[in-house]
Amino acid sequence: MEQYEGQLFEYSRQKDAATRPWKDYAARARARGREIMTAFQEGEPNLTVFLTFGHTLPWVLSGHGRKPLPRPLRTPRALLDGLLDAATGRTHIVDGYELSYGFKDPLQFDDARRLFDTGVLPIVADPRRYRARMQLGFGLWLDYDWRRQGWSRADHSSNYFTPDQLGRSLSEALRASDEYVWVYSETPRWWGASLAREFPSRTSMLCARTARHGEERPGTTRRRLCCTLMLPWNSCARTNSRSRASGQATVRSPRA
Repeated sequence: MEQYEGQLFEYSRQKDAATRPWKDYAARARARGREIMTAFQEGEPNLTVFLTFGHTLPWVLSGHGRKPLPRPLRTPRALLDGLLDAATGRTHIVDGYELSYGFKDPLQFDDARRLFDTGVLPIVADPRRYRARMQLGFGLWLDYDWRRQGWSRADHSSNYFTPDQLGRSLSEALRASDEYVWVYSETPRWWGASLAREFPSRTSMLCARTARHGEERPGTTRRRLCCTLMLPWNSCARTNSRSRASGQATVRSPRA
């Protein structure tokens, strides 16, 4: 749902934008969403569709409804509504909430929870289906904003996420999410000879302890680590395709 090489969803760049109103394009995008989800479910019934963001991003960028939705995000919203229209069985869609990449404060996760649950409803076509089919996840960026913040292999205490802070943020993300928490990186390598330098044992232990804490916490359903935080490139489908020098790991943590 992210546009990099071309403005696929930008209405003003569409061939007939001068003669056809945006509502026509929105209707067609919603229909395409239904077709896509139908095709997905024919191949894999009861599937999980994981998105880096859902309705939450356009809602936040609209100033929580105080200004018009950004034009490049209007059509993806219609496509997402179409995906929800056609979801059946146990199929659900995860809003991966990429906006949480740098979250450290527990209140940030709580605010995101409220925004996802009720805040976005003014731009959701079918709130009933949204509540039934959408789930909230959280993404954390291990080397967050490294171009400005930097990333040190030698001194992990100088990084935006120290091992201790990463553990705390993972715990808060698990607490507030419906099922998934995912970790993204650009500079650190997730495999190979550099593994020990990039991910010291302290970081690994904290992440593993976070996952176990989720499993053992009273009153919750089973929580488990999907793959590991140091996963081979092909061991998990949720990887970033921009570069083979980056990767993602996913923690699954169903809420009670």
